[in-house]
Amino acid sequence: MSGSSILINIAGSYDFNSSEYNGFGYYGIDCTAGNIAISFPQAFNQGLYFQMIRLDNSSNTLTLTPYSGDTLNSLSTINMPGYTYSQPQTFVNNNWIVPLQSYTI
Repeated sequence: MSGSSILINIAGSYDFNSSEYNGFGYYGIDCTAGNIAISFPQAFNQGLYFQMIRLDNSSNTLTLTPYSGDTLNSLSTINMPGYTYSQPQTFVNNNWIVPLQSYTI
């Protein structure tokens, strides 16, 4: 993956730690075929960010899980509702700040 102008579509579980994640990127996530789990990379450096958009409004779940020892909004997991946009950013003390904003089509 090079640069932040690339859109990566995710239709199954995804682990940022075993992918080509480089600290930036745009990710479209579609849960219509089933539940998806996203494993966040280690919050090792303040200022890393990426953008995620959930492309569906199905009843399936999109579960965000932090790297071992990290948190997301000081929580151990977050469920991202349908039609939601987020731009997670690393912060201090091994915590990702994950704002969730809904949108309409």
